[in-house]
Amino acid sequence: MSWEHAREKYKPENIKYLFIDEAPTPDDSHRYFYYEYVTEKDDLFLNLMKALYPVTYKSYLPVREIRKSKKTFLDMFMNNGCYLIDAVDDTMPLDSSRGQRVAEIKANNENLLVKIKAVSNDKTKVILLTSTVYFGCYDFLKSNGINVANEKGESIYFPDRWNNEAFQEQMKKLLLRIDWQNAAGKLKSSVKIIKKQ
Repeated sequence: MSWEHAREKYKPENIKYLFIDEAPTPDDSHRYFYYEYVTEKDDLFLNLMKALYPVTYKSYLPVREIRKSKKTFLDMFMNNGCYLIDAVDDTMPLDSSRGQRVAEIKANNENLLVKIKAVSNDKTKVILLTSTVYFGCYDFLKSNGINVANEKGESIYFPDRWNNEAFQEQMKKLLLRIDWQNAAGKLKSSVKIIKKQ
């Protein structure tokens, strides 16, 4: 299954929270955010689920059990009106510098704007993940009327093994500001039912 089809499977009817990541992972890595069977190097998925659903995430630990239950978490993500797209549609070379990645994102801003408008509405909150995405498109999106949830200067670390804690702290502040707990409240009853067997 292509990453486009994997993502489309979990597209909500009404997108309330649109997360923007940098770019798809290489095809041969088999690690794309929406792939249901991933066994390693899926830091963004694990850390985003931990930030959004801390109680449920903890109930599924250790991590191998969370990975086995990835479809459950993707279903919750979708049912809460959450969707993730990429700032650029092509993978970036692994050896590209931060500056090159930011430049690539900036060069694709017009295409990104079209994608965002195609799946969002005036109430959709757009959340820019990683510093390259923030510096690559924050000013452009704000100037074009997009409802970016990040505040000025609020670039979020990519949650690799060095920045996991920083990512959690940054996401906690952002989610509190956009009232995520209340927005996800309707899911609380179903979370109690979705338990690890």
